[in-house]
Amino acid sequence: MEVETLATTWCDITDGPSLYRERLVKARKPQKCCESNRVISPGEMYWRITGLWDNDFLSFTQSQAAYIMCRYINRHLLGVCAIPFGGLREFITEHEQREPVLAEWFKAIQQPAKGKEADHA
Repeated sequence: MEVETLATTWCDITDGPSLYRERLVKARKPQKCCESNRVISPGEMYWRITGLWDNDFLSFTQSQAAYIMCRYINRHLLGVCAIPFGGLREFITEHEQREPVLAEWFKAIQQPAKGKEADHA
């Protein structure tokens, strides 16, 4: 199963990437989440995000939990795109005193996926 979004980023920003693609794919080999450093096991679904930022082609791997957490924080808590790819850990460290639940969420996304969550979206 593969789900793909091509139109724009999930985040409305004026200086965003000139090319952007998100794909929900099944891991064929171990991958590492750019947010939690958790290993994504073969067979587990994860998000592969690629784009062209300032003439640099970049690719990011996010577990489904990290993908959801980043988007929730950016869209609903902040209302702006404040967390760059790979910046979730730093954001949590800076804000966990004010929002303790963020640290608990971050601990949860570092755990391996179990059961059906690992098999499909």
